[in-house]
Amino acid sequence: MDKLTFKEYIDSKDRLLQAIQETPIASANYVVKKYCKIRIGESRDTRQEIALKPKQIITVEWRYDDINNPEPLSVMLESTGDQENPVYWNGTKLTDWLSKNAFEELHFDSNFV
Repeated sequence: MDKLTFKEYIDSKDRLLQAIQETPIASANYVVKKYCKIRIGESRDTRQEIALKPKQIITVEWRYDDINNPEPLSVMLESTGDQENPVYWNGTKLTDWLSKNAFEELHFDSNFV
């Protein structure tokens, strides 16, 4: 593997940051690892708790305006027929909940060596 010069490193870092600014939305799948409940809704007044079982899939759509603290846009649950549900939790709270109750489903490209 060739070593990058400092200028090449800076250029590649700038290109990555620019790509994130152009397409800051990404989705990730999580597999529930225990019986738990998640609160969804637009606000505390309209929230509802959804009971989840192990091995159910949660799909979260994240907006990466801040790379270190993404904002959750919506949550799709298998139990609600894969309809998008708004979430009023901030990114930190949802990330904490996911780390305790689910693990990220990893997808590998078949060309990955």
